Amino acid sequence: ERCSDARCLTASFTASAPNSASERRKEAGPRILAERDSPRERATISLHSFLAGSIAGAVGTLVGHPLDTLKVHAQAGRRSPSSLRCLFRGVGTPLIGAGALQAANLGVYENVRRRLSADRPPLLCHAAAGSVAGLCISPVTTLLSRVKVQQQLTGQSFVATARSIGSLASLFTGLAMTALFESTRGGYMLAYCLLKQALTPSGSAKGEPPLWARTAAGAGANVVTWCVVYPIDVVRNVQVAHAAAHPAGQAPGWLACVRALLREDGPARLYRGYALTILRAGPVAGVILPTFEVVLPYLEAVL
Repeated sequence: ERCSDARCLTASFTASAPNSASERRKEAGPRILAERDSPRERATISLHSFLAGSIAGAVGTLVGHPLDTLKVHAQAGRRSPSSLRCLFRGVGTPLIGAGALQAANLGVYENVRRRLSADRPPLLCHAAAGSVAGLCISPVTTLLSRVKVQQQLTGQSFVATARSIGSLASLFTGLAMTALFESTRGGYMLAYCLLKQALTPSGSAKGEPPLWARTAAGAGANVVTWCVVYPIDVVRNVQVAHAAAHPAGQAPGWLACVRALLREDGPARLYRGYALTILRAGPVAGVILPTFEVVLPYLEAVL
């Protein structure tokens, strides 16, 4: 699921930074600008963020997978699973992949953000870095989504699912829509930083938001982002569901898929399963962000 580095998770932004410690103390409430990275920080890679991201990603997957299964069944027009075991169908693939995926996402994000942070507004750096990271991981998320959705819909094992995928083209079904979807991570980062700034109480120590504000900002940013990008997710999941049902065939293009969905039930079809997604988006983001915030400083202190 989507999160930030330690500085984005613990700092808010203003147009310019105070020039001295005394001026910083005079600043009211959460209007504290994130400190710019030093030249040394911009020239190095934070390996701790890779590990912290992998842990946070795995935790988020365990929390969100049951609701994700319900969402996929709703989007594909299938009957909801009837047992708890069915709700965790396909969890192995995203659980294993989520750690590596979040590690790659946060690693790319952190390095891009550092390179941009020298002379650009912090909000722009976080938004741009989030979008670049999303685009970089989109081929991997396409593969994971292809296998996960087929397991959720069919109940097949990973090995059986892998054998049933007919071709490399089928394996990368929905790549274009996935790339578009993942690029919206920049919008998530922008919404997260703005919400965190708004929620941080005046007088917070060092301008750092409390845990509840970070959790609320992460959950709120995810909900806001899903309102915009949900139709993209519906289209790519329908494409993948078609590929799962017809392994030897060719999945419909995104435009043909959109037209078919609109003919089926109008614009409302593009938001089928939306309530389940919102129920999942908030808790998952609320778990991932605090986990990342707690784990990263701990790793930096002990490793």
